[in-house]
Parts: sequence; C-alpha cells; structure tokens
Amino acid sequence: MLKGIIFDFDGLILDTETPIYQAWQEVYDDYQCELPLDKLISNIGSTEIIFDPMEYLLKRTRMELDISEINQKMDIRLSSILINQPIMPGVLDLINRAYTSGLLLAIASSSPLNWVSSHLINLDIEKYFNCSATKEEVQTTKPSPELYLLALKKLKLNADEVIAIEDSVPGIVAAKSAKIFSIAIPANLTKGLDFSLADLIVDSAGDIDLKSLKYRFMD
Repeated sequence: MLKGIIFDFDGLILDTETPIYQAWQEVYDDYQCELPLDKLISNIGSTEIIFDPMEYLLKRTRMELDISEINQKMDIRLSSILINQPIMPGVLDLINRAYTSGLLLAIASSSPLNWVSSHLINLDIEKYFNCSATKEEVQTTKPSPELYLLALKKLKLNADEVIAIEDSVPGIVAAKSAKIFSIAIPANLTKGLDFSLADLIVDSAGDIDLKSLKYRFMD
C-alpha cells in the first residue's frame, strides 16, 4: 500500500541548479573564462562527485584571486536569482494532492538542512513535510542510499510503501539502491542524461497519477 512520497529538493522542487550555473558563469565572465556545463552537471544530485568551480577558475586564470571576494559576489548574485525562483511546474499540485490524500511526505537531499529548510519556508510549503533527511545526517550522500534509508526510518515506513521522485541520476541510483520505486523528472540541466534505471520517467510532477500509483501499490 502506498503510504508516502520522498522528494528530492534541488532541481525537483526548486530549480536551484540553473541559477547556480548562471551565477558562476557571471563570475567567470569577469575573468574572460567559461564554465563548462558538463563539469557542473557532474555534481548535480550528489556531494560525492566533487567538481569545484572555484578551483577550476583558479586553474584557468592562473592568477592569485581573492577567493573570499569571489564567494561573496557569487552568493549575492545567486541569492538575487533564487529569491524570485518559482516552485517547479506541477510540484505544488502534487504536494497538495498527496497531502490531502493522507500520504506522508519527506525530503531526501544531498544539500544541507539550512539550505533546504530556508527555501521550503520561502516557498511556504514546509508545513506539508513530515521530515527531511539531509547531508549532515549521513556519512555519504547520493548515489549512496543512506539519505533514503534515513527518510524511511523517520517516516516509519518500508521501502515498498513509498515512491521517490528525483531529477538526477545519482538520486535515482540512491532510491533504487534503497529498493524504492523511483520516478525521474529530468530538470533543465539534467535533460538528456540516462534515466533508464528509473521505474517511471515523466516530464513534470503534474504528470504523476497518484491514483494509478496507489493501485500499483495495493496489497
């Protein structure tokens, strides 16, 4: 029986990934450099696959740069973009449908808790979620299943009682490793990646039919 949904956050609920790329590219523009999109995409969904845009910039420029100044500029630009960033299409409707039907909702994110919570509050959707599992609480993030296993523990549900919704390949790998039915919604920067491991691939959260899924999870 379907009892809960575990959501990824970045790129799934809020497109933070495109603004991060835009903000970094603006910083790179100041030094007549370009940030390769494929390198930044390698980081999406995980903190285990590390590409450091700052380190890459230092190597490309071969200059002594003021790292604190660059970080400050990056943070200011990113904040200015994210403050007006809307929730991803269909997500609020899905959350409302799931919540009103009695499903338990959780977040499983490779990002820190303060990052996730602040955005959930800004989007006014924090109240819908029963719990969250974030970077600080596990030894390894996605593609490890630890975040999903922790979310299941907090929800007090079994893997065969929930679905996971992800926008990244490491996220899908993590959910499947936790033996959870997984739905992929490729985001702006992850379109074109191989999501064949997912149980279901849809274009937006609005395409998820909870009634059909509940039927699939019937005892």
